[in-house]
Amino acid sequence: MFQHKKDGHEKDDEIVKKAAGAEADETVESESDDSALAECQKKCAEYLSGWQRSQADYQNLVKETASRRQEWAAFAGLEILHGILPIYDHLKLAFTHIPAEQKKINWVVGIEHIKNQLKKFLENQGIEEIKTVGQKFDPALHEAVEHTDIHSTENTHSTENTHSTENTSADAGQVEEAKSSGKIIKKEISAGYKLNGKVIQAAKVII
Repeated sequence: MFQHKKDGHEKDDEIVKKAAGAEADETVESESDDSALAECQKKCAEYLSGWQRSQADYQNLVKETASRRQEWAAFAGLEILHGILPIYDHLKLAFTHIPAEQKKINWVVGIEHIKNQLKKFLENQGIEEIKTVGQKFDPALHEAVEHTDIHSTENTHSTENTHSTENTSADAGQVEEAKSSGKIIKKEISAGYKLNGKVIQAAKVII
């Protein structure tokens, strides 16, 4: 009888040990699963971060490429405009020498129409002619190539035969002073132009 109870206790102990072992195994497996899950989440986060960086780099590359294309197009367009502007200037100059009585002749009217078309084309490209005669001198827009006061001074010096290096320097200084004095422009020597509000060719003037 005592033997039977002993055997029963041993069986109970064995069952408890097995249960404890199984629970321990489950704990180990659970910890292992948690570790694997954490590792997986870490890798996923790294992959996502890498993908996001790649997307950002790609978008930056697209923007940079588009910007460079615009710069190349603008540069190419500017080169073309720089080639056209002298032609337009010469065409305008030629019309100033046509006698008034000939301005109604058919061929003159036709060429004037071409000149106006060219002007319209330039305006559509963003070209704006800088105003000169009657305007205040602005060194940001105009370049003074002559000054009437200087010529007057030079004539006086010539009469008195007192030209010297000091006088020449004084005249140069007078030109610089005139550039910032806001004097009125009296004559245009060559036209100046702005492209989309930015000066690409200063107007040469006499003040």
